[in-house]
Amino acid sequence: MPWCYKFLCTGSLDLGNLDKSDVGDDQYTDLLSKVEAATDTTIQVLTEEILNCGYTGLISLEKKGEIIRAIVLHANLRLFPMLLQIKDGFNLYGLCNIMANYPDIRQPLCVPGVEMTADAEFIISVCQAEFRNGARQN
Repeated sequence: MPWCYKFLCTGSLDLGNLDKSDVGDDQYTDLLSKVEAATDTTIQVLTEEILNCGYTGLISLEKKGEIIRAIVLHANLRLFPMLLQIKDGFNLYGLCNIMANYPDIRQPLCVPGVEMTADAEFIISVCQAEFRNGARQN
């Protein structure tokens, strides 16, 4: 998900820009679909699942937008501790600085776009060093 990679690059999380398209877990996308299609009677059936996502308000059709927002935040923020650990690991190897300065270089390794296999050839092609003219060779 692009927002995860952006967090790894910048260290900041923009909660205001998260929406339904940022939810990657099938369980939560299914719940979002159910809430969007809910009627007065069917939304009550979803009460337990909605409460499990941290929503504490009145569950009604009038609050559908707030319920959807709570599900989106819950689905994404549960990934935050893992992202912090990944960021700490990247920091050990100095990758955080590289990602902050050159975010486009590492993005193909972290953000799926096209079906690809991250084999050795792909990683080397993405990570190719740029040598300066006149650099000393050993």
